[in-house]
Amino acid sequence: MILMHRNHCIKHAGVCIGEEINKKLIPDHSLALFAGLNVNSFPRLDLEEKSALNYLAKRDFAIDGPLGWNIVTFENAPLGFIKNMGNRFNNYYPNEWKIRMNF
Repeated sequence: MILMHRNHCIKHAGVCIGEEINKKLIPDHSLALFAGLNVNSFPRLDLEEKSALNYLAKRDFAIDGPLGWNIVTFENAPLGFIKNMGNRFNNYYPNEWKIRMNF
């Protein structure tokens, strides 16, 4: 897999599927970004710009989507995973990548 970031080309051999924690699979962030992932593997939630920024900053926002694991997208570009539990959701965007500035 080849990832393009700005003007840098980063090569990876394979994609991490996830990690097993308490006998449950937690999907890895790189899986959501993998271009070869079957689009039907996970439900997709396409967010508006403000909600997408809130996702990237790991702030709360409203969602309306299926329960369980979802890939969050903005303009069809995958951003990462959330786990929808109905009354709330867990944001699995990597902490070290989150937006730290106010907007």
